[in-house]
Amino acid sequence: MLRPAAAIAIALCLACSEASASSDPKTSSDSLSVRSCAAVALAGSVETQAARWSAAAAAQDATAARRNAAPELRLHSGALIAPSGFYDPAITNLGQYDFKVAMDLRLFDGGQRRRDRARSETSARQADAEFTAASGAAGLEAARLATEVLLARGGIERRRDQELWTARVLEAVRSSARAGLRSPSDVNRLQLDLQTLAMDRADLESAMASSARALGAFLDPASAGARFEAVRDTTWTEASPSEGDSSSVFHRFEGSADVRRAEAAAGFARLDLESARRLKAPQVGLSADAGLAGTDLTRIAPPESGGTGSDLGNRLRRDLGASLSLDMSLPLNRPGLGSTVAAREAEFRAAELRLTRARSTARLGALDLLSRWNDGARRLAAAESAAALAESNLLRVRSLYFAGSVSLLELLDSRRAWLDAADREASARHDLHLVFIESEIAR
Repeated sequence: MLRPAAAIAIALCLACSEASASSDPKTSSDSLSVRSCAAVALAGSVETQAARWSAAAAAQDATAARRNAAPELRLHSGALIAPSGFYDPAITNLGQYDFKVAMDLRLFDGGQRRRDRARSETSARQADAEFTAASGAAGLEAARLATEVLLARGGIERRRDQELWTARVLEAVRSSARAGLRSPSDVNRLQLDLQTLAMDRADLESAMASSARALGAFLDPASAGARFEAVRDTTWTEASPSEGDSSSVFHRFEGSADVRRAEAAAGFARLDLESARRLKAPQVGLSADAGLAGTDLTRIAPPESGGTGSDLGNRLRRDLGASLSLDMSLPLNRPGLGSTVAAREAEFRAAELRLTRARSTARLGALDLLSRWNDGARRLAAAESAAALAESNLLRVRSLYFAGSVSLLELLDSRRAWLDAADREASARHDLHLVFIESEIAR
């Protein structure tokens, strides 16, 4: 189980490790890596802060419940004045008063206080699971948005470079077309390609702005609408998961928030079943009090008080005392108790089955993440190889085009093939890094 304080510490350590890993201090202060964006959101998003306060409230409730076996002390006072002739003195005693310190102690309650403590502790564990889920979801969403910013920015830069190159080629082809050395259709085709690149870049800029606004809201909830685009790539291993990585992933999933929610639900169902079975348990309570209690408030001291000294002193000496009482209750008949117990048993069995299913789902989730990690590493290796081949082919076709050995369409096709391959390589790399971040964050 990841406690709120531990989650914050891990998030801050992740952010600090990213900052210290950078070789350029200016880059560290001016930008955040994808991993650091996840760490900041993990510790400080609105969802995380709200869940943290809920977890803190549940922890305080659990602390209060652990003390419910202690005796309860209270101060009680009351007075009734009924002068002679208003009511029957046998009923009113001509008034009465008391001023006592009382103590109540439940000697036996069928385990109700113990169940209350267990219920509050289960609620605290459930709130802690909700905190883990909320912070983990915020961290993953921030990482996803940061990755989208990186992907869009890389695509924009590639298209901007190609726009500049295409514009230079267009000027050269336009001059050659005026001299009759190139076909005018080449000019039209280059103009069309330049417009296509500009539209693709505009779409990517719009997508990046949207992701940057959402990311800014995660990193700084107070600055609504502010964009955060200063995301830098994070360098770490791009290999398949090791045996240690696999063990860590399984450990995180086995203690995931979904599993702990199901464990809490099963715990509540078990306590409800025990409460139903103990509805006919005896109840024994002890009460003790000490103080002043007396009757006949129509005079300071009744004649029968006797003694010497002042009338008030005589009254106080007469009225001073203490008492002890024992109360027991044993229910003889609880209509519908059998059906109530059967209902709670059915709920408990259902909760146990859901817990079994949650554990199975968590294991499948761990296997799925490791599979995506392996596939991502293989896909990245293939994408890097394809991008290198596409770039080499583009350089060759460019030389051949200016030498007049290939057509413009072949050049544009090779350029488009390289652009697609570069986009796939960037996407594969960032998908793999996102899987890596997902494996680090408590679920």
